[in-house]
Amino acid sequence: MGSELAARRLPMMGTFIVTALLARAAAEEEVAVAIVGAGYAGLSAALALAEGGVDDFRVFEATDHVGGRTRNVDAKTLRMDTANDDVLEVGGTFVAPGHTALVDFAARLGFPVYNVSGSRRGLREPSKTWPWWWFGVDQRVDTDSTLAPSTLYASTGNGDFSSPEELRAAFPEDAWAELEAAGAAMANLAASVGCEAHEDDAWAALDGSTFESWIRANVAKDEARGALRSMCRGMIAQEPAGVSLLFTVRSLKGCWSSGDDDQYRIRGGTQGPLLALAARFGGRVALDAEVVAVTASDGRWRVALRSGVHVFAKYVVVTGPPAVVAKIRAPAFSAITKQLLQRMPMGASTKYFLIYDEPWWRAFHSGQVVVTDPDPATARDVYVYACEDHSPYSGLRGRGPGALLCWIEGACNLRFDGLTDDERRAHVTSLFAGALKNDSRLYAPTHVVAHDWKAQPFAEGAYTLAQQKAPGLFLAGSDYVAGYGAGYIEGAVRSGQAAAAAILGFTTSVN
Repeated sequence: MGSELAARRLPMMGTFIVTALLARAAAEEEVAVAIVGAGYAGLSAALALAEGGVDDFRVFEATDHVGGRTRNVDAKTLRMDTANDDVLEVGGTFVAPGHTALVDFAARLGFPVYNVSGSRRGLREPSKTWPWWWFGVDQRVDTDSTLAPSTLYASTGNGDFSSPEELRAAFPEDAWAELEAAGAAMANLAASVGCEAHEDDAWAALDGSTFESWIRANVAKDEARGALRSMCRGMIAQEPAGVSLLFTVRSLKGCWSSGDDDQYRIRGGTQGPLLALAARFGGRVALDAEVVAVTASDGRWRVALRSGVHVFAKYVVVTGPPAVVAKIRAPAFSAITKQLLQRMPMGASTKYFLIYDEPWWRAFHSGQVVVTDPDPATARDVYVYACEDHSPYSGLRGRGPGALLCWIEGACNLRFDGLTDDERRAHVTSLFAGALKNDSRLYAPTHVVAHDWKAQPFAEGAYTLAQQKAPGLFLAGSDYVAGYGAGYIEGAVRSGQAAAAAILGFTTSVN
């Protein structure tokens, strides 16, 4: 009897051993390059590696879609993660003329850029020069002809404008004079620093102050202070009290972008190129694959996924917002890098859309509404400072839906969260009511879409301050770029390509 039991157990033990070995093999993978994150930085790195002859890579994305902080929604169906002429961008959107790496990347994947006005006359810069502090849209068409007006809500009343000259006429005169004087002071500061990343006394002095302290020292009128605070919210989705003066000076100097930042959009939406690239790479892009640790292991990197899978790679490119990257256990990150990641707060930004069957307002109004406010400490009922026509490509061409968009950013975003859905919609609608002649169509949108980036688990905010990264693993993304493109999709593309170039430079073949 005992021998019979033993005879029966042996096959069972063998099956158990084989099964255990297979499970272990399934839980371990080996690749030449592991890329954490399938946003613009991660997939730009992947494409550059593939074009450099390295196909042995895997991209691990924590969410169920590629795109990072870019995402499309179909204005007709509300389907997410699609690319067509009806999509709206609920994340990063605009492309400046100087963003050549992004323009080239998108074009090679079949996604050209187009003028935000929808004009067919080719790509060109705005033909008007707007004030240095302007936080609205620069120019909606490519001619100097009469434009549909925008509306300014100021303390002195409401006014329509179609040019910088008309904006000045609608703006309180004393506040305008202060802003011009502040602009001269800001130009002097910009002349005192360079764009190259380095530390010197001039940098240290500017970095020791916040933009808010500079505003209070240089501007007295509430309307002028409000304009500068709104400019800051538009740049970084944060309040000037939390933004370094050095960052502000370098941004206005043009260290990270050039030309009109909101001149172009990508046809098919900014997520479109990444959707196409992920489809091309197929199984090399893994979704719902959250990375929890990156550790050194016998001359390689061990990339641990929450699912229990361990991936061994010779090189690792880590991308993603600082608030998310900081949660990855990565002993190889230097102490400086870890401290840096803790000091990069994510901006609070919500894009709020009213969507219609067509952009009916374009016959008499640009759709742009700008609010200049007094001190936000007393203006507790102000949540929105800039709204515009953000219709999809088809709507701009007169054959698709229209969309009115408001940005809710900075501290205003946090207070906006305290409103009910009905209160939020009423507040946004009220901003357009006067500008659009209280047209009854305003109150009957087909859809309302509000995308709050701080509520997204693997973003936890919009954009953050641009800082120089410390040595360590390859760390790529718009938040870590010290030079041109910092804080923009352009920076994500350039940093991803730079990481891939560094890997390709170490060896002619890592396969």
